[in-house]
Amino acid sequence: MACTLGGAEPGERTEQWQHMVDKAETRQEIPDGVRLSFPADAGLAGEIAALAAEHGCCSAIPPSHTDRPTR
Repeated sequence: MACTLGGAEPGERTEQWQHMVDKAETRQEIPDGVRLSFPADAGLAGEIAALAAEHGCCSAIPPSHTDRPTR
């Protein structure tokens, strides 16, 4: 699968990821990256899932995310 983003879209997508990272409640360094924990919010979960779905064509997107409660 090839990336279909063009023009200003890669920069916009980066801004979306930065905005999402800013919403994290906690950040924990792990061997292959960083684990972010977010507040339980259905809307936020949908945003994260939509951004993460692009991993198939964009190597800059984290390879995995999980939806599991931490509390």
